Amino acid sequence: MPFASSTYIELNRALHAEVPEYGTSGQNYAPIVAAVSNHIKSRDILDYGAGKCTLQTALGWQLHNYDPCVPGIDARPSAADLVVSTDVLEHVEPEHLDAVLNDIAGLTKRLVILSVATGPAVKVLADGRNAHLIQEPMEWWRPELEQRFRLIRLWDTGRGFIFIGQSLKDRNATPILNHIGPKPTTTTIKCKSVYTDEQRCENIRSAMLRGLPQVNVLQAHDRTMVLACYGPTLSDTVDELKSDVAAGGDLWTVSGAHSFLIERGIVPMAHIESDPRPHKALCIGKPDRRVAYFAASACSRDVFNLLHGFETFVFHVTSSGPESELIRDMGGNFTVDGGTNVGMCAIGLGTVLGYRKFVIHGMDGSFKSDPVLLNWPTNEPMPEDVRQRVRFHAAGHPNEDQDLYRVWVGDKPFLSSPQMFQSAQDFMVMLNHPAGCTYTLRGDGFIRALWDHIRSQKAAA
Repeated sequence: MPFASSTYIELNRALHAEVPEYGTSGQNYAPIVAAVSNHIKSRDILDYGAGKCTLQTALGWQLHNYDPCVPGIDARPSAADLVVSTDVLEHVEPEHLDAVLNDIAGLTKRLVILSVATGPAVKVLADGRNAHLIQEPMEWWRPELEQRFRLIRLWDTGRGFIFIGQSLKDRNATPILNHIGPKPTTTTIKCKSVYTDEQRCENIRSAMLRGLPQVNVLQAHDRTMVLACYGPTLSDTVDELKSDVAAGGDLWTVSGAHSFLIERGIVPMAHIESDPRPHKALCIGKPDRRVAYFAASACSRDVFNLLHGFETFVFHVTSSGPESELIRDMGGNFTVDGGTNVGMCAIGLGTVLGYRKFVIHGMDGSFKSDPVLLNWPTNEPMPEDVRQRVRFHAAGHPNEDQDLYRVWVGDKPFLSSPQMFQSAQDFMVMLNHPAGCTYTLRGDGFIRALWDHIRSQKAAA
């Protein structure tokens, strides 16, 4: 048994045999388990650390019961739609915790319910140790669990906490379980840079040693930045984009919008990149000498190598203290507030270059799909071919592996992702603090729908 020492298993078997109430708390969680089971319409449940199987008795139907310390249910289990492990993890030997958590993650097809105590137990093992070998607060446990599951619900129980998560392998829509447990107060999505500080600093150092000209602050002017992002609605608004440029707008692109528009005979005045990952060079495609390129110093060497010999300017975005210090020490003049994606970064750079009027295409915060998938019931598994039915960008992209979440504006559903949802929030904050700027959004994506909804609510107030 690789998830516990043989000595520890024997100690727990003795405790199970000698103390009738040991391993009987599963029944306390039957209402939560039943509610989740009903929501996902599955009774394929594994009770991991089942003890005396009181959860099965309370639910009234057969479960897959597993406990390495209870003879008769100590055989290795198979994966299940819903894995439940209540009042178990705090009993795990600390040196085996990673293995146990990985085992639970591997056995979870869809959702997991974990209940963890954070303080000492009343019971003591025969060797004198407290039965709760791990006594850590919820804040200690949370990153361990979120490495292995998408967080759906988390709440404090007074003596510990309950965590409901989704398997990282599960491609079904993340269920909304706000009706289970106490009413949630806030929903938090935490985003961070896709690269470490060290990786970004390596990129910055390499870029600044190239000796390329750096961007300077320009006076405000009355020209319009027509910004083409690479969201799926860009393919729907090409004619509008042509009209916006014909009206005198300066066309700027980001990400794959560069090659998408050039292939259609529409050449941007300039292109912006800020992402540190190498695949962004593939998004640019073939550079064009009619285009000026603006690359953040944190961009990959692959981007700068691709742009070698083309008109290229460097600007700086930063997500950490070490990056800011390096930029300063190597002669950087200022940094641009880059937001959470290159589209937001482009708006920030635009204001540095004097733009105060922005017309934005393809900044959707959402993906395209068919109405059937968009309106799929939240308590039913999505089809296996779900990802083939989603258009993530206006055209092809080298990195399409994104988590799918459904969001609503009023009663209209959209497919989004944690990163896209965060960018939508950031964009709403920016729109509500215009600082002399005006924004016009094209397309029918989530961000535009949300902005229109907010404005209508304000008008009605």
